[in-house]
Amino acid sequence: MPIPQNWVIYFLVFPKRLSKHPLITLENFRLGRVQILAKLNFLGFIQQERVKLFMTVTKRVFLIISLLTTLTIIFKVSAASTTPMSNAEVTINDSKNNSQIFIKKGNIFIVKLLTNPGTGYSWQIIKNNPDQLKPLGDSILEPLESEAPGASENQVFRFSAQKSGSTMLELHYLRPWEKNIPPLKTYQINLQID
Repeated sequence: MPIPQNWVIYFLVFPKRLSKHPLITLENFRLGRVQILAKLNFLGFIQQERVKLFMTVTKRVFLIISLLTTLTIIFKVSAASTTPMSNAEVTINDSKNNSQIFIKKGNIFIVKLLTNPGTGYSWQIIKNNPDQLKPLGDSILEPLESEAPGASENQVFRFSAQKSGSTMLELHYLRPWEKNIPPLKTYQINLQID
């Protein structure tokens, strides 16, 4: 970079004044790592001074990689924090059996049904259109307030409403290993997704 007009290199003229700065050494100056410039006024006194440090290629590469890494982390964190959450969560339980539910596309639909896992019975999805009502993983067991051994729990199913339209969700309460035996209970919901 060319030196601007009325700026002069003055390290050799004022070496003691600048020697207190840790980066300004005669060796760095000689190797071209430091350039000290002074703007002189019309009487020849120093009006303003500027120290310009030249980094080695390794330091520049390290600085660029560090900057890009930091920007990537900031971008990912901001992208994660701006990811829209579901519009709403709609939760239903046993009391809504054989009813019609209206939800919006993008809603999270949660079904909580009482179960007693100690008996071997559990709720199984028998009928569902996953294109419209996409399951969000396997069901989980959620304990009730009473944590007595063998007590009932909620079996929780989570779905995401994907497409508009009408669909039916049917679950059966049965023992998965027993074949050709009717379910102990059935649960049906007609869903209207807007």
